[in-house]
Amino acid sequence: MKILFWLLALTGCYSRSQAIESNAMITKKELILICDEKEGCKMMGGRTTGTASRIFWNEEYYWLTAGHVCSSKFEGSIVLESEIEAMVAGSGAIEGTEIVKIDHEKDLCILRAKPDKFKAIAKKNPNPGEIVSAVAYPAGIFNPGILPIYDGRWSGRLIENNKCLVTIPVSSGSSGAAVVNERGEVVGVVSSVLRDFNHLTLISCHQDLLEFLESK
Repeated sequence: MKILFWLLALTGCYSRSQAIESNAMITKKELILICDEKEGCKMMGGRTTGTASRIFWNEEYYWLTAGHVCSSKFEGSIVLESEIEAMVAGSGAIEGTEIVKIDHEKDLCILRAKPDKFKAIAKKNPNPGEIVSAVAYPAGIFNPGILPIYDGRWSGRLIENNKCLVTIPVSSGSSGAAVVNERGEVVGVVSSVLRDFNHLTLISCHQDLLEFLESK
């Protein structure tokens, strides 16, 4: 497995500190009221984790992650309480944050972030077969200063579900991880994985990401 900061140091565009300090584990706590005509109403609470990357867009800093990391989507549900925190990978500092924008169809979300090192948004997709990487926290495994990097290849776009495909291995907790090219630029965001083969990962595509950010 290639180490991202070694690989990108050759280009002079990206450093190990940027890779760590621009990443965070997102922890979401929600209390949801779900009502059904047959079963009535019931409350559900839970704690989930995901991965986020700090970006800089239109003179503002944001944590970029997947839409389902920011907010669960249940038909007929009402969110009673919600709390989201970002634990910065480089320092372990915990930042309270709030949702700025969410798109469940594109499975993208941005939250408020403090100014610090960030990942740039790529200008174009990688070519099929190019190496792409992600820093992610599967199963919520997280310690400040570690750099868990997962490599794969850019495979292209799936027309039938409007997602892009990479061969980066992911698991629960990896959702929201920024997929970056060899220069450390964001080309997509981890959305889901095939249940029977966790090395084939669906991500929000680069074009959808640009449209999402530009429509803010």
